[in-house]
Parts: sequence; structure tokens; C-alpha cells
Amino acid sequence: MSHSVQLVVPAHAPWFEGHFPGDPIVPAVAILEFVIDTIVRSLGEAHRPRTLQSAKFLAPVRPGDTLAIEVDPRAASLRFSCRIGSRVVAVGAFAVREA
Repeated sequence: MSHSVQLVVPAHAPWFEGHFPGDPIVPAVAILEFVIDTIVRSLGEAHRPRTLQSAKFLAPVRPGDTLAIEVDPRAASLRFSCRIGSRVVAVGAFAVREA
């Protein structure tokens, strides 16, 4: 069963100062942190990712965007996708901590 959450990207986050003045975008590392937070909140600390297996960032995420994050824990890895509306902006997979 997949899990999904929606969040509004904060408009005044500190990372926008360097990414990029006059045309701010959310850095990839911040998107990955949103995904990790979603995984831990949805599945619990035991599923905290330990290794990023793959990630593709397909479109920019900007201040104020509503980001829908979906996580699918059914495979040996935790697959994720991020969308803004119907547009996919990021996809990837994390390995999980071994028990």
C-alpha cells in the first residue's frame, strides 16, 4: 500500500538565498529531506532510508508549490515520486535499514 502526503513548500526557507536569487528553486537535497520525513512519518523510524539508490529530478520546485509525495514500500526498496499537480518533478528509490 502506498502512502502519500501533500505539503506546501515554504516561501521563505533559507535555501532559497542561494538557489537562485531572482529565480528561486528548491534544492534537490531539500526534496529528498521532504521524502525522508514522509517515509518516517508514514512508516515509522524502522523504515528510515539509509542509501539513495536512484533519483531523477525532472522539473523545478518553487516556493509556494504544493508538492504531493507518494512512497511505495512494497518492494525491497522504498520507491517515491513527487508531483506538482499532474506533473512529476522527482522520482527515485531508497534502500532501507536492515533489521
